[in-house]
Amino acid sequence: MQFLIEKRARKAGKKLRQDWAGALREYRDQYTALELQKKALEWRGD
Repeated sequence: MQFLIEKRARKAGKKLRQDWAGALREYRDQYTALELQKKALEWRGD
C-alpha cells in the first residue's frame, strides 16, 4: 500500500509537457485535420 501511495505522489509532481502545441501549424493550409492526424501518425512511426 505504501508503494502505491509513493508512486502516485511522484507522478503528481510532473508538469504536463505541451512543447508539441502548434508543431503542425505550417501544414494547416496544405492538409485537412484528418489528413494531419494521419500524417502525424506516419511521422511518429505508429
